[in-house]
Amino acid sequence: MKKKLFLALLTTLVLLLAATTALAVSPSDYNCPVCGEPCTEWYGYHGGDGTVSVHSPACYSCNVFVWDTEFLCTPAEGTATCTFPAVCSVCGSPDWLGSAPDPNAHGDMSIWLYASPTQHYRYCLNCRAEASIEYEDHYGGTATCNEHAVCEGCGEPYGEYASDNHDWEDWEGLSTNTHIRVCRDCDAEEEAPHTGGDGSCFPICEVCSWYYIDPDGEHPNMCDWFPESDTQHRRYCLTCGTYESNEYEDHYGGTATCTQRAVCEGCGTEYGEYSDVHPWGEWEYLDDTRHQRPCTNPDCHASDYADHSGGDGSCRPECEGCGNLYYNAEGQHRTMSVWYYLDGAQHMRHCVDCGYGQEYEDHTGGTATCSAQAVCEVCHEDYGELDGTRHGEFSDWETIGTTQHSRYCLECGANEEYEDHYGGTATCSSRAICEGCGSSYGELNLTVHTNMSEWEPCAGGHQRHCLDCNLPTSFERAPHTGDGACQSECIDCHESFIDPNGEHSLTDWLPENDTQHVRYCEICQHNDTYEYADHVGDGTCTSECKDCGMTFTDPDGTHRLTQWSASSSKKHIRYCPDCELEFTFEFGEHRPNANAEDLPCYKTITCTDCGYNMGFGTQHSLSDWVSYSPLQHMRYCTVGGVGHVAEYDLHYGGDGSCMPVCEGCGEAYLPLSGTHQWGEWTPNADGTHTRVCALNADHTETADCTWGDWTLADDQYHVRACTDCGDEENGEHTGGTATCYSPRICDVCNEGYGSPDNSGLSGHPNPVIEQKAPTCYEEGYYRVTCDHPGCAMPFFEITTPANGQHLYSNWQPADDGSHISPCLVCGEEHIVTCTVFRTLEGLTPAFAACPICGVYDGGVLAVIYAHDGDESLPYGTLVIRGGEAPVDGVLYAITVTGSYYGKVVELMQPVTVTVPMALEGFRIVSMDGADIPFTLADGMLTFEAEAVGLFLLIPAE
Repeated sequence: MKKKLFLALLTTLVLLLAATTALAVSPSDYNCPVCGEPCTEWYGYHGGDGTVSVHSPACYSCNVFVWDTEFLCTPAEGTATCTFPAVCSVCGSPDWLGSAPDPNAHGDMSIWLYASPTQHYRYCLNCRAEASIEYEDHYGGTATCNEHAVCEGCGEPYGEYASDNHDWEDWEGLSTNTHIRVCRDCDAEEEAPHTGGDGSCFPICEVCSWYYIDPDGEHPNMCDWFPESDTQHRRYCLTCGTYESNEYEDHYGGTATCTQRAVCEGCGTEYGEYSDVHPWGEWEYLDDTRHQRPCTNPDCHASDYADHSGGDGSCRPECEGCGNLYYNAEGQHRTMSVWYYLDGAQHMRHCVDCGYGQEYEDHTGGTATCSAQAVCEVCHEDYGELDGTRHGEFSDWETIGTTQHSRYCLECGANEEYEDHYGGTATCSSRAICEGCGSSYGELNLTVHTNMSEWEPCAGGHQRHCLDCNLPTSFERAPHTGDGACQSECIDCHESFIDPNGEHSLTDWLPENDTQHVRYCEICQHNDTYEYADHVGDGTCTSECKDCGMTFTDPDGTHRLTQWSASSSKKHIRYCPDCELEFTFEFGEHRPNANAEDLPCYKTITCTDCGYNMGFGTQHSLSDWVSYSPLQHMRYCTVGGVGHVAEYDLHYGGDGSCMPVCEGCGEAYLPLSGTHQWGEWTPNADGTHTRVCALNADHTETADCTWGDWTLADDQYHVRACTDCGDEENGEHTGGTATCYSPRICDVCNEGYGSPDNSGLSGHPNPVIEQKAPTCYEEGYYRVTCDHPGCAMPFFEITTPANGQHLYSNWQPADDGSHISPCLVCGEEHIVTCTVFRTLEGLTPAFAACPICGVYDGGVLAVIYAHDGDESLPYGTLVIRGGEAPVDGVLYAITVTGSYYGKVVELMQPVTVTVPMALEGFRIVSMDGADIPFTLADGMLTFEAEAVGLFLLIPAE
């Protein structure tokens, strides 16, 4: 009988209840049917037909219940858990009529367990289901520079080291500008400028007790002024002798003449320019465009030159400066001729008063077609080229090769438009499809990849590569992206780096050059942190900057301008003599005197502002008309001669033929248009034909042949004839693409020629492409076959040889005294035992490091030079590594060696090592303790390594 087992289960369920509801009926109200004692428990079971849940009084001792007495179970109460349903409030049995465990109600949870670098988790101890797992971010604890924070939830270390939480040693002097302190727990350093003191220019730092140079301190011992340049003198502090103590002052005083420069009253040196103020003599005629006046100072040989100027404003006035006639290009041209044909590009007209003043204008208007030139709307002559782009309807685009497609005009039959294949996207596995003609073209684009790896750190940023083709060309590099600070961790690859665009701590403004001052970040000192700003002065053209104190020339300041003087035939000039900046030069147009228009052609016109000679008057005494050219006749001024010609005009009149007699001058001339008696067209055998005028054999006309349509001549040629002269032209069939089942179709005559061709890629209309990229030691291929019926032969295949070697990454130290370099293509690892360079036993300080991977006890020396800057070191190359303060007593360590597949090899010849170096006060010793000569200039350390070895920078004794 299973009642005893069932009662035990019932008892257990009752004990799990948090509370029970007081019952109106108790089991003890009923007696056991066996022993007659009061019942002690309730027994729950299915009653009736099993559709309800009931309980009855039960005797625990006899393991029986009262069969004829039963009560319906009360509705399920309490809360279901992930392993148990809700139970009856009386007997503690589950509600079999619908209650079930609640998968979301978990009871006892496990302790928090480590899940990842950012989270911990816990789970339900009852059901242990995956849905019961809870995640929470690590929290609490304090990180230092060499210890992670310990999570208060799971007790595990997490997060990054705290780069700003250090156990600092005392400050020590580093240079004349800064002092330094180092962390006792890591290799972190903090550098800061000296501060405090007595306020002089060479005080004692109140932090590290070093003497330092204070650029803002008082300079008590300034030297006398001495010349610095042609514009300034200076003096400096004899105590500190620094650049910041320099005081500059512009030369001043003295008086310059045209033969003697001014003498500065501050330093006694000559400065500036000779005076441009001369005691000028009278203006004298020089040539047709200028006059001059000499300086009357006997020691000065200067002369003042000026263009003729003034007059009546016409194109031939009298110069007001010297009284001579001149040609005024800016004068008024009263009468212009009609526009007439000049050449195939332009027509022209000219001033009929002076013969100059010519105006040129491009032909305009009209519309050129593929068979006729445009007609100018101004001079009504043909001009320009045939417009090969103005056609009627064009054919569809057809492929003409591997790079282009074309279409032609259906009216003239000319191939007028060629276009490169375009559009589509080639990837590392497929060629692009042209959007114009629909054919595939170009090469595989081994730089376009779609399945890229995760970012990983590399030199100058981080990199990733294509997981499909794994080619070296798929490697993509990108700069790090940080959290906004100038020293930051990359959010993509978690590498620490200097961010030039991050937030910086800037210095005070310092002079940079004549126009700007600068400030920069004291923390990273990156080039991008340098901020430049223009000097701000007091409003004059020479001023002291309010931000950095430097004396500078202010282009926006107030200027003192000179008198006007001529600078060209059209303008005069004045400027500021204090600063002589280019933009202070002010130019003005010459202005002729009031009576310029009334002056005769032999009188000069002068500028009312500067006296410049602006030319001659315009009143002429003209001669009769005489022939001048095949197109023109002229008349000239009888006073000034031919050089003062006043009027030109076109020949005119006659009988209207091609050789008439001019009615103005009586000479035969060539008219712009006239009647010819043309003969028949004669072929020239060069695509043109010519005809001759019967009136004048010198008059000929040549024109391009007008060709008819091309027709088939034979399997090699087509032919066409000129509709005017009958000349014939042959041409070879061209264009078209033969396929594996049809010949080529000529692009010109549209006839078939040649034979079918299945040798090339374009001859197969249904190409099937197979390809495989090469790996380190397996060749790749690009294979094309044709699946057109009757042409299944392979017709195109290119094999790409294997790389023949691995593309190794930079050597990285392992934990077992070796270094490792994985192949970037196939992942194969190359492992080599480290070769250690160490100081000889007994030497102090002692130091040892591997020159290939740079590992030493406590860190890794960084790459300074490797294979022309490439940090990939698979085989023979020069390797130079270095690092600051690797051990106590060593300021800087440098290793120099040759490398071959990760092993040390001797140098073939001495090597010159050049390293950026901010340290001072040191000496260089080799592995055996010998001193190595070196130079330190402009922040660069240079020495010679005659053989492989270790070189230590230690404090000078």
